[in-house]
Amino acid sequence: MKSLFSSLFVQDSSNVFAENRLLKFGFVAVVIFAGFQTATISSKLDEQRVQIIPIGGQGDIWLTGNEASNDYLRSMSRYIVHMAGDLSAATARRQLNELLPLIHPDQYSRYRDLFTKLADGIERYPTVSYVVQWRGNRDIKKVGDNKIHVEGVKKRIVGDSVTSTENVTYQISYALDQGRFWLTGIKEVSNDA
Repeated sequence: MKSLFSSLFVQDSSNVFAENRLLKFGFVAVVIFAGFQTATISSKLDEQRVQIIPIGGQGDIWLTGNEASNDYLRSMSRYIVHMAGDLSAATARRQLNELLPLIHPDQYSRYRDLFTKLADGIERYPTVSYVVQWRGNRDIKKVGDNKIHVEGVKKRIVGDSVTSTENVTYQISYALDQGRFWLTGIKEVSNDA
């Protein structure tokens, strides 16, 4: 089979050099195209928006590569506080295990052990339960880039009576990575002096 350049030049060496230049040009064009395509795909993944509407979710709920709407963060905060704050012997282990998939992989083993210890402690006293109440969306505040404070009233219920009531703030730390919400920390702080 004859090459495209085999009869273009009189000397065979000129034909070979012409073929080599064409191959080099083709290779450079393919590399440039692949680099451009990679950069374009990467930027489009960050701009991709996922519409998530959880049950009971209200407002403009969206999540992109590294950003989320305030309504989405509010909904996630309410969910996290409900799962971590409303605990009884019958529900503690299940609710805390349901929170584990949200935990960032760097913090997973720490929170798995913490949640197991907390569930074990709660299950020792089957008549004791905890309930967190908040008055509305004004009690959920974004603090800084990756922290949310959720203020509420925590009640300790023994049997059928409320034995203690205290104002608490849950400090929720989170990370958004490629359209995924990760819980990096949750801490309860008492507001009562």
